[in-house]
Amino acid sequence: MAGACSKAGGRDARWVTAWDGPGRRAVAWGENIDWICWYLFHNPGARYSEILRALCAHNGVEFRSGQYSDYFNAYGMTGQGCVRHLWRRVGPGWMLTLGGMVRYAERCA
Repeated sequence: MAGACSKAGGRDARWVTAWDGPGRRAVAWGENIDWICWYLFHNPGARYSEILRALCAHNGVEFRSGQYSDYFNAYGMTGQGCVRHLWRRVGPGWMLTLGGMVRYAERCA
């Protein structure tokens, strides 16, 4: 899945990598959100842990409980959150909203 959302990260030179380690790649601001939109577009109905494990693998991070969970919290790291705006829980899994599909089309397609 490397390069899954090739346009991600090109718009902003700020890098947010909290921990540097072997195998961990630098992640541009907003790139994880773009990647989750890409993943849900290609895997509608994916479960929470499946998405987070795939994101960890994509970023070269060892999966730990709670890793990247803010992306599925109603308020997220910015206080605005992505839940309801970009993706929504449907049954046991998650799907993109119209806003998420627009973000995918603008930044990943």
